[in-house]
Formats: sequence, structure tokens, C-alpha cells
Amino acid sequence: MLPSRVIGAALASILTGVAGSWLLAKAVWLPGLALLASSVLLLRWPQSFWTLEPLPELAPHTRRWGVIAITLTAAFFRLWRIEQPGLWGDDAINGLLAFDILDGKITSPFQIVQHSHSSFHALSNFPLAAAFKWLGADLWTLRLPGVLFGIACAPLFYGLVAPLFGARVGLIAALLFASSPPQIAHARQLIQIILGQFFLLAGLCLLVRGLVYRRRVMVAAAGLPLALCIYTYHSARITPLIGLAFALAWLWQRRRLLRAPSTRRPWELAVTVLVFGLTLAPAVRGYLRDPNALTQRVNATSIWSVVQDQHSWWPLWDATWRTLAMFHYQQGPEYHWFGLGFDPAFNLVVGALLLHGLVASLLGWRQPRHVLLLVWLAVGLAPGLLSAGAPRLYRALYATLPLYVWAALPLAQLFAAARANASRWLLGVATVLVLAVPVIDFHYYFYRVYTHPIFHWFQGERIVQMARTLRAYGPGWTGYLLADTFDARHETLLFLDRAWQLDLRDVGSLADVLPLRTLPPNGALYMFSEAALPAADAVRIIYPGNTMTLRHEPTLQSWAFDRWLRLATWPERPRTVAGFLAVPRAALEQPQEVPAIGLDADYTIGDRTLRRREPYPFYAFLPPTFREPFSVRMSGRLTVPPPGGVRLDIEASGAAIATVDGRTLAPLDTLATGTHDFALRIGPGPERLQLRISWTPAVGPRTTVPPRAFSPADD
Repeated sequence: MLPSRVIGAALASILTGVAGSWLLAKAVWLPGLALLASSVLLLRWPQSFWTLEPLPELAPHTRRWGVIAITLTAAFFRLWRIEQPGLWGDDAINGLLAFDILDGKITSPFQIVQHSHSSFHALSNFPLAAAFKWLGADLWTLRLPGVLFGIACAPLFYGLVAPLFGARVGLIAALLFASSPPQIAHARQLIQIILGQFFLLAGLCLLVRGLVYRRRVMVAAAGLPLALCIYTYHSARITPLIGLAFALAWLWQRRRLLRAPSTRRPWELAVTVLVFGLTLAPAVRGYLRDPNALTQRVNATSIWSVVQDQHSWWPLWDATWRTLAMFHYQQGPEYHWFGLGFDPAFNLVVGALLLHGLVASLLGWRQPRHVLLLVWLAVGLAPGLLSAGAPRLYRALYATLPLYVWAALPLAQLFAAARANASRWLLGVATVLVLAVPVIDFHYYFYRVYTHPIFHWFQGERIVQMARTLRAYGPGWTGYLLADTFDARHETLLFLDRAWQLDLRDVGSLADVLPLRTLPPNGALYMFSEAALPAADAVRIIYPGNTMTLRHEPTLQSWAFDRWLRLATWPERPRTVAGFLAVPRAALEQPQEVPAIGLDADYTIGDRTLRRREPYPFYAFLPPTFREPFSVRMSGRLTVPPPGGVRLDIEASGAAIATVDGRTLAPLDTLATGTHDFALRIGPGPERLQLRISWTPAVGPRTTVPPRAFSPADD
């Protein structure tokens, strides 16, 4: 029996730990760290909970049903709303590589392929290709293989932890893993990462269970999945060191316990090394042929190059504290974790408990099971510590796995203390803590994350929204894309164009599409990003009578009961992220007189000249691109509405000189009400023309000049 003051100290430990975790999430550093330190101390004083004998092992059928329940929980969290907002560009590239497999361009899983700024083996793309072939190419089939591997990681994680720390710790750790937002997000984002984690857990599970239960075949087989880690993500290439550290610690402990060299040779470890080496042979051959594939991304993101360039150790310290703080505080500035730089990787409960287990491992560092966790953390954190930028949790995801075990250890001790003291209070607290984690994770990920504007922005939801809207109109519709930061060759649109069979085209100048010269079979869908929305008025002038549809950011929602009790607010109003103007074929075919809008433009492109009517001198969307330097003179009329007194602001990619009524326009000049002769000369400039003309009235905000303000000069 524990005295009541010890039980009180345990309850106080939980409260102070959660409070400290909450303060760290708010960047209140010293009080938060002090409360977390107090929380760790209270479980060890006035009497340590860690000296309690563990509960009897669970019965086999209980363990079996527990694993099934954990696996179903992991499946629910990964399959629920599998079509999350947007599509990460790296994930879209994986889909394009899967198409290359189906097209016969990639023939081997050990082939090195270019992936954005990196080189990967094609192994991770083959499950995607299989999903496309059997189920069809779509957003959900793109994510399905990673989701399935993520689900399989849950029972593997239990199978690894239970032989070392007991079934209760294994089940609790697997539950924390099953609902963890970082795990859900990565399972749906980049299959290289989650496949590397799957191979790591499979290899360690075989190694641990083989050594603990003396299953030599398991030990020998562990070399295969550990070697396959090399063929997945950059960070996974060093994770076999975790298995090596555990094997050495296990051999050292066995020799120490026997107090003499064992006459039994661990031949199974030799077979493990042999299997590892044979599986690694294709990677060695590939890297010998293309050494840059092994080093290019490491060199590009290494912190050492930044340290040398700045002649300062500050970048290393910056990377260190951001990596260590991301579990309690945030992932650094924007998008160190898919655009969420303001929330910790773990919720308050896990953040409060994991330090208890970390201290237990530090105190028991000679035991192989604690060596495994400590080395695992160090190896997992290394890519984040030595990386110069974001996304940091991308690179340090493997470091999260031992943290689930450490958070599970004090929970198991609380259950043991509740049983030993017949304390309903402790039993209730421990049960609430365990059940609170998936409840908090569910609301956090599927509400706050899914509705957050920053998440939508960095996930490219506006891009997917355009493709999805065009798809909804059906075959025979052509989408004309007017966007400021992406074009039809963006990897997300390239994937969706192939998966959904879209007809999507870039717009360099409105003169190319107003009016359309080649009519699509069923209609034209003009698609505008936020910055290009002013150009929609020009389309409506040419094709009147068609309704403009606007898409807005979602309203931030913290949890399912947000309408009755709001826990979070967003200071800005939801902004418009995309606009759509659909013009059916019948409207395109109607004879019409093109209104007299726009300016006459005379281009000089190298030795060539070109004259045409620009319906609207506005290039905030994909601008016209020439193969050599250019200059252009636009001329016509500019109409200023009452009450006048507007000031023009011209932003262009080259030197811009505007003249109004024959006089060069000075920065502070204002224009009176009426129609003025207007001319604008741009260049000589680079190969890309960018132009935005704004005006600021005497009273009111600055706005983009509307299309009807421009008209050609009288003939």
C-alpha cells in the first residue's frame, strides 16, 4: 500500500505535467519547463512509483483482442476522411512516378528516379502503381498504400514493445501511436517516409522478438526489412543503426550475465548481416553509378554549409532548439510540419508524460531495452538537428516512436499503483488519460488541422479545388488557368490531369482567350487564383450573362462542438482563394460584338515586332513568356470615375514609364475625373512580362484598375 500523500503526489504530477505542456505550447518557457520538471519529480518523491512491481501479464486472449482493437483504431484514424484537403506536391510527384511504372518507363523498384529536389529508389512507387492499376487513379488511391502501411505499423509497434516492457505498455504505446496526428499526416503525405517506418518496425520487431524469445529465424530475417529502409526516405537510411545498437547491447548484457564468453555463437546475427548485405547490393551498385543520388539532398539541406557561409554557430543552435521543441512547442516558422508552425507535434497529455519515460531510460541506460529507445531517439533526431530548413518533422518523424513508449511507461505504473492500492482515483485518472489522447487527437486533426487556412494553403487546396471543379463539369470542358504562383505544369495539376483526364490549359495573355478562337466541345471554364480575380471582369465583359462562382477558405473549427463552444479563433476573415466562370458552348458560339476594351500593344521581341489588342493590361496570373528580352508600348484611353483625384501605381517586371495626356506621370500625380490619353512603355526587360496597374482614390483603399477603365484610342 502506498500512503495517501504518494497518491496525492501522483495526481499533482499529472496536473503539473499537463499545465507545463500547455505553457510550452504557448512558448512560456521557464514556467513550463519548471512545471514539467516538477511533474517528473513528483512521481519519484516522496516515494517512487517506479519501484512498484508490474501487474501480472495479460492473458493471451486479452492481448489478442487488444491488438485487434489497436489495429482497428489505427485504421479508423487513417481511413476516416482519407481525401483530406489539398495535395502535397511531393505526393503528386509520387503519383506521376507511379504512372511512369504503369507506362513502362520505370521497370525496377531499385531504379533511382528523380523526385522533386531529391533522388529516391522507385520501390515506394510500386505500391501506388498497383493501387492505380487495380482501383483506378484518384486522390484516395494515391493515399491508400501509405495509409495501409501506416495501419500495419500499429501491430508491429506493439510486437516490438511488448517483449521488452510488457503487453500493457505495448498496448498503450500502440494506442498513442494509432491516433497520433504526425503519424496520420505522414501516412497520407509521402509514402517514402511511412514505408521506411514500416520496414524499420518490421526489422526491429523481428530482431527483438527473435532475441528475446530465442527465435533464430526471426533474427536472421530481420536483415531484410532493415536493409529495405535504405530504399525509402533519406532519414530512414541511417535507421538500421538502431537495430545494430540493440543487438550489441543484447550481446553485451548476455555476456555480462553469463560472466564468461558464451560457447554458443550467435550465428543468427551473422546471417542477419549477410541478408542485410545481399539486400543492400542493388543500392550499392546504384550509388556507385550515381553518387550524387546519395549526397545531393544531404548537401543541399545540411546545416554545415549554412554555418560555413555565415561564419557562425547560430544556425546549428537554431536547428537544435527547433527540433527539440517541436514535440511540445512548434515546428519552427511556417510549414515545418505541413504548414502548421504554431502547434506542437504531440498533444498535452503525451507531451506531459513522455519526459517521465525519458528519465526512466536515462537512469536505466545499461539495459538493452533502454539502449534501444535512447539510440532510436538520437538517430531519429539527427536529420532534424543537422538540417537547415523545413519541413523538420518530415525528417525527424522516426524520433517520435520511442516517445510513445516513454509516455506509456508512467501510465502503466499508474495502473499498477491503482491495483496495488485499490485506488479508484488513480484507476480513473489513468483511464481518463489513456482515453483522452485519441479523443483530443481526433478533434485536433480532423477539425483544427483540416479547417486551418495555413494547412489549406501549403497543401495547395486551391489547386485541387480548380481541378476538382473542372472535373465536375465533365468531359468536353476545357479549363483555362489564370494563376499567379503555379501553372498547368505544377506537379499537382499534372497528376490530377492524368488521373481525372482533364483538359487544362495555361493563359499567358487574355488576348489569347478573349474571345476563344478554338471552341471546346462543351464549354470553357475560366479559373482564377486569388491574385488573378480582377481579370474575371474582362471575361464577363466578353461573355456576359455568366455567373462567377467564388470559393473561400474554410472557417477555422477546433472541434465537433465548435458551434456551441469555440476554442480557437482566426483573426482574419476567410479569404477568397479561387474563382470560376463557366461559359457553355452555346454562349461561346453566339455572335457578338467584342466591346471596345483594353489597350493596343506593340511588342518588340528581339528582332521581331508584334501588334495586338490586349483586352486587359493585367498580368498577375501566369505572364507571357518570351524567349528573349522584350519591350512593349501600350496605348489607349484611361477613364477615371468621379470624384477623381486618383493616383496610379504601376508594378511591372521591367522599367515602366507611363504618360497621361502626353505628360510623363510622376509618382505623386493625381488624375481628374474623365477620359485621358494613356500610354505605358515597359522594358527592355527580362523574358517574362508581369504587370499590375492599381489606383488609389482620394478617399478609399487602393484597388486594381478595372478592365472597363481601359479602352483603345479612336481610329
